[in-house]
Amino acid sequence: MTGWGYKELDGFLFNITNITNIDTIVNSIKSHHHHHQQQLKSINAITKQHWQSLPSHFYTTNHSTYHQPNQLKKTKMAKTIAFLGATGGCGLSALRRAVAAGHTCIALCRTPSKLAAQFPDRPANLHLREGNAHDVASVAACLSHPSDPARLVDAVNFSLGGVMNMAKLTLDDPDVCKKGIAALLDAIAAVRAERANDDNGSSINSSSWRPLLAVVSTTGISQHGRDVPLLFVPFYYYALHVPHEDKRVAEKSLFESGERVVAVRPSLLVDGEKPDKPIRVHVEGPGGIERKEVGYFISRDDVGRWMFDNLLQKADDGGAAQYEGKAVGLTW
Repeated sequence: MTGWGYKELDGFLFNITNITNIDTIVNSIKSHHHHHQQQLKSINAITKQHWQSLPSHFYTTNHSTYHQPNQLKKTKMAKTIAFLGATGGCGLSALRRAVAAGHTCIALCRTPSKLAAQFPDRPANLHLREGNAHDVASVAACLSHPSDPARLVDAVNFSLGGVMNMAKLTLDDPDVCKKGIAALLDAIAAVRAERANDDNGSSINSSSWRPLLAVVSTTGISQHGRDVPLLFVPFYYYALHVPHEDKRVAEKSLFESGERVVAVRPSLLVDGEKPDKPIRVHVEGPGGIERKEVGYFISRDDVGRWMFDNLLQKADDGGAAQYEGKAVGLTW
């Protein structure tokens, strides 16, 4: 859930008066995770230093032409990936990796300067587009290669989220994901229709174009049983009812669309990467739970890393097929 993490959980749980001994329970969790904090700070510093020291051939100041970095292996074709909601969190983590790997990345954001600040060296394969992810035309404009409009995107990374109002237990936009997914599906349909009527000799068959849609959702909305720790059930039920309803509607639209879809459901999100900590993967298909994993937390950075490694960079080679049409839970 964008904007929600350990601090919000801590504050909310201390204010639920009808849960017995909640102080003791929460303090136990805090104690269990306290020893990780210095490690997370060190990892953040290392990660920042890494991005600032990437080789210069990853970047140019010319945004009009895409240049494939030399480090992209010739055995892997550069992909074109659209990003919706990548200004921070899971989306930014996935975007950083896609840019570093040499893929053409098109990021739609309301304030491009905010995202540009995350990439001070202005990588040539990162293209920022100003617009609203709820606007069909703005989204559709991000679904083709910037310098070769005949090429359509291979994948879309969707990580929109709202700002939580703790006092009212709602979002600044309670339908943020529902509207975003509707705009994305309408944009894909519009591009297909436009290409079907376009007689420009494009090599793309619009009817066969099916980009992979990798969508950040949430745990706590499974129809096949509890997928969060018992301790978190009151928090999820009382505090996250509004955003979870939004996610449920968005997921329903996705799975009924017939598109290539993977709904990624992280555990409660925290900051900081733990590259040496295994990511456990919970999988739910149309028939129920295929692999069960339940956990407390995972970092935004690790969610983005998993999405890039397992979905985005494998979008057009069949590598993500094992997760398509399914909900994938991620937790430490």
